[in-house]
Amino acid sequence: MWLRDERCEEVVKATWGHVQEVTMDSVRGNLEKVSVGLSQWDRTTFGHVQQLIRTKLSEVRRLDGQDVLSTEDNCVRRNLCCEIDELLERDEALWCQRARANWLKEGDRNTSFFHSKASQRHKKKRINGLENDEGEWCTKPEELEKISVGFFEDLFLSEHLQGIGDVLDKIHMVVSPAMNAELARVYRAKEGIGDVLDKIHMAVSPAMNAELARVYRAKEVTQAVLGILNDRKGVTTVNDTFLVLIPKVKNPKRMSQFRPISLCNVAYKIGLSSLITRAEEERHFTGVAVCRGCPHVSHLFFADDSLIFGVATVQELTVVKDILGKYELASGQKINLEKSAICFSKNVAVDTQEVLRTDMGVGTMVESGKYLGMPYIVGRSKREMFNYVKDRVWKRLNGWKEKYLSAAGREVLIKSVAQSIPTYIMSCFQLPDGLCGEIDSMVSNYWWGQRENKRKIHWKSWRALCDPKWMGGMGFRCLKAFNTAMLAKQGWRLMSSPDSLLAKILKAKYYPTAIFFQAGVGSNPSFTWRGIINARPLLEAGVRTGDVGIHSSYMRILWQWTWKPFRKSLSAVKMSLSLRKGKGSGSEGQHATWFWKRVWHLRIPNKIKVFAWKCCSNILPIKSILRHWHLISDATCTGCGDGPETLMHCFGCPMAQEVWHHSPLMFVLDKGVGLDFMSWAYEIGRSSDADTLGLFFAICWGMWSSRNAAIFNSIERSAVSTIQMVSGLL
Repeated sequence: MWLRDERCEEVVKATWGHVQEVTMDSVRGNLEKVSVGLSQWDRTTFGHVQQLIRTKLSEVRRLDGQDVLSTEDNCVRRNLCCEIDELLERDEALWCQRARANWLKEGDRNTSFFHSKASQRHKKKRINGLENDEGEWCTKPEELEKISVGFFEDLFLSEHLQGIGDVLDKIHMVVSPAMNAELARVYRAKEGIGDVLDKIHMAVSPAMNAELARVYRAKEVTQAVLGILNDRKGVTTVNDTFLVLIPKVKNPKRMSQFRPISLCNVAYKIGLSSLITRAEEERHFTGVAVCRGCPHVSHLFFADDSLIFGVATVQELTVVKDILGKYELASGQKINLEKSAICFSKNVAVDTQEVLRTDMGVGTMVESGKYLGMPYIVGRSKREMFNYVKDRVWKRLNGWKEKYLSAAGREVLIKSVAQSIPTYIMSCFQLPDGLCGEIDSMVSNYWWGQRENKRKIHWKSWRALCDPKWMGGMGFRCLKAFNTAMLAKQGWRLMSSPDSLLAKILKAKYYPTAIFFQAGVGSNPSFTWRGIINARPLLEAGVRTGDVGIHSSYMRILWQWTWKPFRKSLSAVKMSLSLRKGKGSGSEGQHATWFWKRVWHLRIPNKIKVFAWKCCSNILPIKSILRHWHLISDATCTGCGDGPETLMHCFGCPMAQEVWHHSPLMFVLDKGVGLDFMSWAYEIGRSSDADTLGLFFAICWGMWSSRNAAIFNSIERSAVSTIQMVSGLL
């Protein structure tokens, strides 16, 4: 928000001190000075945005209360309106940053949504109380501080390190002298440092606001970084960091119910991996293989999680315990057995499972549990297993206050949040068709504004909404088609990366002597493999082979993101994009494609683009359409009271003509004679530039907004007020 004021940069320059020798200490000191200077400037000069808005609005109301305004008063009023618009933009930018809703940008009048999101986020992240070791509930700040500090001191306390040499000796040297010389050479400012600074997000750092993030791009910071890399200067003063706590359960009460973001050091993981690998080489540890000829897998590491695979025998369990014991002594990190679990195959006897579990001192993995957001055991009822995906989407859509978002905001929420939730799991599993249909139905209801049990009219089918924007749709995802495409891309990875661990395992299991396109489902296949095979026809549609045939090792893969297999062929699509009644092909379809692309690239607010899409698709809820659906009985135009309110009448009746006469686009009335709205807009776009077409849609939106204000809120706006409202929006 401060960056919208030119004086902000002056404050930064004035408070940032220059020193002869730049170090991280001097950089940190300057950052603290800038922070104090900006805070003082905000209190004394920049002012409180809401207070300024109220002051200027009261002045505008005072001028509006006068019967006649002089030329000077009119000039003052216009200046006040411009200042209020700028203050509203600042207010929206402020709440957008506090809301941390990075998928939705400011600029489309979503301030109320950002405010609600920020308030909800503040309540959710606040820790009001915790239980201490005695089970007493503590709420005082000093008590919470004592509980937190004590918990993490015990958690991260390093005991006396032993056996570090044994661990280091088992690490194979993989860095050659030439590679080491390249890594140890002198760093230069152009080698990535500037790129890293440019990638600092302007609104997400918890320690810095946007202005301090901009300061980080300063020349002094680059010099300080080079001093650390080349001259080995100290970095102790900048090693402070933030510990983020992620709740494991709803309404956590103990510190152990929070997950701190503190990943295990990579060097420690290398050491643990080397210990396991050496045990394999010495044949003390076997790992597991899913079939004959398949690579043995002994361990997989992800972030701070470690998965170890072995044969269910006491001997191998002893080896695992010995390896983990050496790791604890060498690294000073203890294995948390309370969070650890063990899983057995069905071939292991129950008595053996109990002996091994007791010896290891861990619990059993829950069959219905999840790892990294996906079930690790898929049972018979696929619908029950994946129903949590639908629940997550439902919570997202119903947890957001829909009334706070414009239509454009709902579009971004659907595409960036709701429809992205199943992406990860759909890349590994084929979800049931019924589940995909129910999720699509929920998203469709949300798009058309349905709240709770109050149904809304779906003016277009979901299939039409899933068409690309350049074909007259909204570009939403059909989850069933997208699921198939994601699984087909897994098949593409099996062919393009045959040396990957996954490709080697699946090839050994399902097609050891053939290629992927010749592989069958196999006996007792995994649920993932069955989904990849079902999606293979989509991949085959994008593959071409050389003249030597499909069995040759020479193969050229052409992956193209396309929905063709789900629509049979593009020529068979009945394009509802015509200029008149929605039935077009050939040249008409090409003209419609050009027009839709131009509409979605106009430099106007996104909600006006969605309004233009509704008008051109003839789905605006005007009275004549509502009467056709038997929702109202009287379709007379509210503005002029003369004739039924059709779409063209809504923007061409005497009341609308008065608005056009006060605008710079009075000539558009002649172009709309005898045409429907789509053809009218097309003629304007064909004969004018993009700015004219954008202004045309904006004025139509202004008239529609004034029409709704008169019907639902009994607020009458003059033609001049409507034009002023549109001008302020643009």
